[in-house]
Amino acid sequence: MNMPWRRAFALSLPVMMGYVPLGMAFAVLWVQQDLPWAYGLLASVVLYAGAMQFLIVGLFAAGADWGAIALATLAVNVRHIFYGLSYPVAALRGHPFGRFYAMFSLTDEAYSLVAQQGEEAEGDLLIALQMLCQSYWLMGTILGLVLGMLIPASVIGFDFALAALFVVLAQSHFYHRDRRLAMLMGLVAIVLALGLFNDQVLSMAIVFFLAMLIIYPRKQHV
Repeated sequence: MNMPWRRAFALSLPVMMGYVPLGMAFAVLWVQQDLPWAYGLLASVVLYAGAMQFLIVGLFAAGADWGAIALATLAVNVRHIFYGLSYPVAALRGHPFGRFYAMFSLTDEAYSLVAQQGEEAEGDLLIALQMLCQSYWLMGTILGLVLGMLIPASVIGFDFALAALFVVLAQSHFYHRDRRLAMLMGLVAIVLALGLFNDQVLSMAIVFFLAMLIIYPRKQHV
Protein backbone atom coordinates (compact mmCIF):
# COMPACT_ATOMS: atom_id res chain seq x y z
CA MET A 1 0.00 0.00 0.00
CA ASN A 2 1.61 3.27 -1.09
CA MET A 3 1.75 6.33 1.14
CA PRO A 4 -1.45 8.21 0.03
CA TRP A 5 -3.56 5.08 0.49
CA ARG A 6 -1.94 4.31 3.83
CA ARG A 7 -2.62 7.84 5.09
CA ALA A 8 -6.15 7.76 3.66
CA PHE A 9 -6.90 4.48 5.42
CA ALA A 10 -5.68 5.82 8.77
CA LEU A 11 -7.69 9.04 8.38
CA SER A 12 -10.85 7.26 7.24
CA LEU A 13 -11.02 4.65 10.02
CA PRO A 14 -13.75 6.59 11.91
CA VAL A 15 -15.81 6.65 8.70
CA MET A 16 -15.35 2.91 8.26
CA MET A 17 -16.67 2.33 11.79
CA GLY A 18 -19.81 4.24 10.87
CA TYR A 19 -20.30 3.34 7.22
CA VAL A 20 -20.10 -0.44 7.56
CA PRO A 21 -22.99 -0.71 10.06
CA LEU A 22 -24.91 2.05 8.27
CA GLY A 23 -24.53 0.29 4.93
CA MET A 24 -25.69 -2.91 6.62
CA ALA A 25 -28.72 -1.13 8.09
CA PHE A 26 -29.66 0.23 4.67
CA ALA A 27 -29.33 -3.19 3.03
CA VAL A 28 -31.29 -4.96 5.78
CA LEU A 29 -34.10 -2.40 5.43
CA TRP A 30 -34.01 -2.86 1.65
CA VAL A 31 -34.33 -6.65 1.91
CA GLN A 32 -37.07 -6.43 4.54
CA GLN A 33 -39.15 -4.35 2.09
CA ASP A 34 -38.90 -7.21 -0.44
CA LEU A 35 -37.03 -5.03 -2.92
CA PRO A 36 -34.64 -6.73 -5.42
CA TRP A 37 -31.26 -7.17 -3.73
CA ALA A 38 -29.37 -6.39 -6.95
CA TYR A 39 -30.92 -2.91 -7.09
CA GLY A 40 -29.90 -2.31 -3.49
CA LEU A 41 -26.30 -3.04 -4.39
CA LEU A 42 -26.60 -0.90 -7.52
CA ALA A 43 -27.87 2.00 -5.41
CA SER A 44 -24.71 1.91 -3.31
CA VAL A 45 -22.57 1.91 -6.47
CA VAL A 46 -24.25 4.59 -8.62
CA LEU A 47 -26.39 6.50 -6.10
CA TYR A 48 -24.26 6.39 -2.92
CA ALA A 49 -26.20 9.04 -1.05
CA GLY A 50 -26.27 7.94 2.57
CA ALA A 51 -29.44 9.35 4.13
CA MET A 52 -31.15 9.48 0.73
CA GLN A 53 -30.67 5.75 0.31
CA PHE A 54 -32.60 5.17 3.53
CA LEU A 55 -35.32 7.54 2.35
CA ILE A 56 -35.56 5.95 -1.07
CA VAL A 57 -36.41 2.58 0.51
CA GLY A 58 -39.56 4.09 1.96
CA LEU A 59 -40.36 5.90 -1.28
CA PHE A 60 -40.05 2.71 -3.32
CA ALA A 61 -42.09 0.76 -0.78
CA ALA A 62 -44.81 3.43 -0.93
CA GLY A 63 -44.84 3.35 -4.74
CA ALA A 64 -43.68 6.95 -5.16
CA ASP A 65 -43.21 8.18 -8.74
CA TRP A 66 -39.85 9.23 -10.14
CA GLY A 67 -40.72 12.92 -9.92
CA ALA A 68 -41.28 12.68 -6.16
CA ILE A 69 -38.06 10.74 -5.76
CA ALA A 70 -36.11 13.33 -7.76
CA LEU A 71 -37.57 16.19 -5.71
CA ALA A 72 -36.77 14.43 -2.44
CA THR A 73 -33.21 13.79 -3.63
CA LEU A 74 -32.74 17.47 -4.46
CA ALA A 75 -34.09 18.56 -1.07
CA VAL A 76 -31.88 16.15 0.87
CA ASN A 77 -28.65 16.77 -1.07
CA VAL A 78 -28.85 20.51 -1.85
CA ARG A 79 -26.41 21.15 1.01
CA HIS A 80 -23.64 19.67 -1.15
CA ILE A 81 -23.60 22.92 -3.13
CA PHE A 82 -21.95 24.58 -0.13
CA TYR A 83 -19.38 21.79 0.14
CA GLY A 84 -18.29 22.41 -3.42
CA LEU A 85 -17.54 26.07 -2.67
CA SER A 86 -14.70 25.15 -0.32
CA TYR A 87 -13.49 21.91 -1.88
CA PRO A 88 -9.75 22.10 -2.77
CA VAL A 89 -10.34 21.55 -6.48
CA ALA A 90 -6.86 22.83 -7.34
CA ALA A 91 -5.41 19.66 -5.81
CA LEU A 92 -7.13 17.60 -8.53
CA ARG A 93 -5.44 19.29 -11.49
CA GLY A 94 -4.23 16.57 -13.79
CA HIS A 95 -6.84 14.14 -12.41
CA PRO A 96 -9.79 14.34 -14.87
CA PHE A 97 -11.32 11.15 -13.46
CA GLY A 98 -10.58 12.36 -9.96
CA ARG A 99 -12.57 15.57 -10.43
CA PHE A 100 -15.61 13.69 -11.67
CA TYR A 101 -15.38 11.08 -8.94
CA ALA A 102 -14.83 13.73 -6.25
CA MET A 103 -18.10 15.43 -7.23
CA PHE A 104 -19.97 12.12 -7.27
CA SER A 105 -18.66 10.70 -4.00
CA LEU A 106 -18.62 13.82 -1.80
CA THR A 107 -20.63 12.73 1.22
CA ASP A 108 -20.84 14.59 4.53
CA GLU A 109 -18.25 12.35 6.13
CA ALA A 110 -15.90 12.42 3.14
CA TYR A 111 -16.10 16.21 3.10
CA SER A 112 -15.18 16.31 6.78
CA LEU A 113 -12.02 14.35 6.01
CA VAL A 114 -11.23 16.47 2.95
CA ALA A 115 -11.73 19.71 4.87
CA GLN A 116 -9.11 18.65 7.41
CA GLN A 117 -6.46 18.67 4.66
CA GLY A 118 -6.80 22.43 4.08
CA GLU A 119 -5.19 24.30 1.22
CA GLU A 120 -2.20 21.94 1.13
CA ALA A 121 -4.35 18.97 0.15
CA GLU A 122 -2.86 16.36 -2.19
CA GLY A 123 -5.00 15.11 -5.07
CA ASP A 124 -4.00 11.46 -4.67
CA LEU A 125 -4.91 11.58 -0.98
CA LEU A 126 -8.32 13.16 -1.62
CA ILE A 127 -9.22 10.55 -4.23
CA ALA A 128 -8.04 7.74 -1.97
CA LEU A 129 -10.11 9.10 0.94
CA GLN A 130 -13.31 9.26 -1.10
CA MET A 131 -12.80 5.89 -2.75
CA LEU A 132 -12.18 4.24 0.62
CA CYS A 133 -15.30 5.85 2.07
CA GLN A 134 -17.44 4.41 -0.71
CA SER A 135 -15.76 1.02 -0.37
CA TYR A 136 -16.76 0.96 3.32
CA TRP A 137 -20.35 1.73 2.38
CA LEU A 138 -20.30 -1.00 -0.27
CA MET A 139 -18.83 -3.44 2.22
CA GLY A 140 -21.65 -2.74 4.65
CA THR A 141 -24.25 -3.00 1.87
CA ILE A 142 -22.98 -6.40 0.75
CA LEU A 143 -22.89 -7.71 4.32
CA GLY A 144 -26.40 -6.39 4.95
CA LEU A 145 -27.78 -7.97 1.79
CA VAL A 146 -26.27 -11.32 2.72
CA LEU A 147 -27.38 -11.19 6.35
CA GLY A 148 -30.62 -9.27 5.80
CA MET A 149 -32.84 -12.32 6.01
CA LEU A 150 -31.12 -13.44 9.23
CA ILE A 151 -31.30 -10.17 11.18
CA PRO A 152 -34.66 -9.74 12.93
CA ALA A 153 -36.46 -6.42 12.62
CA SER A 154 -36.37 -6.05 16.42
CA VAL A 155 -32.61 -5.46 16.38
CA ILE A 156 -31.97 -1.75 17.01
CA GLY A 157 -28.91 0.48 17.32
CA PHE A 158 -27.74 0.75 13.73
CA ASP A 159 -29.19 4.24 13.45
CA PHE A 160 -26.97 5.52 16.28
CA ALA A 161 -23.84 4.73 14.26
CA LEU A 162 -24.32 7.88 12.15
CA ALA A 163 -24.61 10.14 15.21
CA ALA A 164 -21.53 8.54 16.76
CA LEU A 165 -19.62 9.00 13.52
CA PHE A 166 -20.36 12.74 13.41
CA VAL A 167 -19.26 13.09 17.05
CA VAL A 168 -15.87 11.53 16.25
CA LEU A 169 -15.39 13.71 13.16
CA ALA A 170 -16.36 16.85 15.08
CA GLN A 171 -13.87 15.94 17.80
CA SER A 172 -11.05 15.71 15.24
CA HIS A 173 -11.87 19.24 14.02
CA PHE A 174 -12.00 20.57 17.60
CA TYR A 175 -8.29 19.85 18.02
CA HIS A 176 -7.60 22.67 15.53
CA ARG A 177 -7.92 25.97 17.39
CA ASP A 178 -8.73 27.98 14.24
CA ARG A 179 -11.81 25.83 13.55
CA ARG A 180 -13.46 26.16 16.94
CA LEU A 181 -15.26 29.42 16.14
CA ALA A 182 -16.85 27.82 13.07
CA MET A 183 -17.93 24.85 15.19
CA LEU A 184 -19.49 27.21 17.75
CA MET A 185 -21.33 29.02 14.95
CA GLY A 186 -22.64 25.70 13.66
CA LEU A 187 -23.86 24.77 17.14
CA VAL A 188 -25.66 28.10 17.57
CA ALA A 189 -27.19 27.76 14.09
CA ILE A 190 -28.64 24.31 14.74
CA VAL A 191 -29.98 25.33 18.18
CA LEU A 192 -31.74 28.33 16.62
CA ALA A 193 -33.17 26.19 13.82
CA LEU A 194 -34.44 23.56 16.25
CA GLY A 195 -35.99 26.20 18.50
CA LEU A 196 -37.69 28.26 15.78
CA PHE A 197 -38.74 25.74 13.13
CA ASN A 198 -40.57 22.43 13.17
CA ASP A 199 -39.45 21.34 9.72
CA GLN A 200 -36.65 22.21 7.28
CA VAL A 201 -34.35 22.36 10.30
CA LEU A 202 -31.20 21.54 8.33
CA SER A 203 -31.91 24.14 5.64
CA MET A 204 -32.59 26.86 8.19
CA ALA A 205 -29.47 25.93 10.17
CA ILE A 206 -27.43 26.43 7.00
CA VAL A 207 -29.09 29.84 6.49
CA PHE A 208 -28.28 30.90 10.06
CA PHE A 209 -24.71 29.66 9.73
CA LEU A 210 -24.14 31.59 6.50
CA ALA A 211 -25.63 34.71 8.10
CA MET A 212 -23.15 34.44 10.98
CA LEU A 213 -20.28 34.00 8.54
CA ILE A 214 -21.35 37.19 6.75
CA ILE A 215 -21.66 39.13 10.02
CA TYR A 216 -18.40 37.78 11.44
CA PRO A 217 -16.14 36.74 8.54
CA ARG A 218 -13.01 34.77 9.22
CA LYS A 219 -9.97 37.03 9.53
CA GLN A 220 -7.28 36.46 6.94
CA HIS A 221 -3.77 36.43 8.27
CA VAL A 222 -1.01 37.46 5.91
